[in-house]
Amino acid sequence: MHPLDAGRAAGLTDSSRPPAWTTALAEHADRIRRRSDHSYYEYLAGGVAGDAAVEIAKDLSRTNLPLQRCHEAQLGRILGAYATRNPNVGYCQGMNCIGALLVLHVQDEDAAFWALALVLEQIFPGYHSTAMTGLVADQAVLMTHLAHYFPQVSARLASLEIEAHAFSTKWLVGAFAGALPLAVVVRLWDSIILRLGGQHGAADAACVLFGTVFALISLVATDVEVQNDAGSALLLLQSTPSHIGSTETFLAAAFGWIGALCPYEVSLQRDSYFLDAAAEAEARDRLRGSARWSVALHESPPTPEAKWRFSKAPRTLEYDVAFAPGALGLLLVEGKTTGLPTVYGFASNDCLGKRCNMVRKGDVVISVNGLPCTGHTLHEVLVSILL
Repeated sequence: MHPLDAGRAAGLTDSSRPPAWTTALAEHADRIRRRSDHSYYEYLAGGVAGDAAVEIAKDLSRTNLPLQRCHEAQLGRILGAYATRNPNVGYCQGMNCIGALLVLHVQDEDAAFWALALVLEQIFPGYHSTAMTGLVADQAVLMTHLAHYFPQVSARLASLEIEAHAFSTKWLVGAFAGALPLAVVVRLWDSIILRLGGQHGAADAACVLFGTVFALISLVATDVEVQNDAGSALLLLQSTPSHIGSTETFLAAAFGWIGALCPYEVSLQRDSYFLDAAAEAEARDRLRGSARWSVALHESPPTPEAKWRFSKAPRTLEYDVAFAPGALGLLLVEGKTTGLPTVYGFASNDCLGKRCNMVRKGDVVISVNGLPCTGHTLHEVLVSILL
């Protein structure tokens, strides 16, 4: 039996876990190391941009993990070197917790750095990028399975307009490091690392995260189902780590949920939702960066009493909104299946589109100022606002 398999089943000892993690992670991280143009120490010598250095220094003591001063120094060097290696990401909260866990359980600082690169770039890619496309995609996968395994909880969250990011982001960005008791986290990571050698690799590892979320939700599911207040329901979900109780009982439940998930199915879903999340992020950036579309959406007031017709998603109800002059602040993307302009979100909570209290994310634009969206490009529809 692989030592990590034994750890998942019964728990490695404090002395046996570091060599087991170091060896297992090195098998995969060495491929990243060999493809890199620089060594860890060359990245370290490159220095860190000012903003990243400040944020890293702030977060060294915020991991909720038992770091000694020497560990914090190692963690600071590793995070700084990674910010130099990947300037597009730099530093993002959650990386400190993952890095701290690796510093505690990987025997060599150089090996811990490359293990961090492996986790951020291949196991949970896009979790810490500016758009967090990987995280958004995995939260979509999570909610898909939540609807299957916890239909009443899923329906209640939908009715209260609670999305996955509201309760799961803190858990997922650190892969539960710093969010759950260390005795639980290391056993989960035993399984994550072991699963890297599986047929579906990163998707196998993601199943550990999803199964653990379901084990947490199961602790409060019956209470969430009867909540009529979004704040109370969200507080219940966020407080689930305090309900864990027995480590062994919780882990048995978590591994039961993990085993129920199909890595192949999760792999396909991750790929599909990642493409969706990337397309939405690109559309959002394009809307913000395009002068003509930005003017149409945010800066220039529409014509007096601009008339918009929307359809609720799913398309069961059409409604009209006559916007007074002002910045609408609607973020629109082309619907994946319909091709029609679809509300992705709002530029701010103060924009007219948000304050009218009718338009919701996912609603479809049917027409603007009498110009039907069918048969016209999104750009043509938006420009009609200025006519």
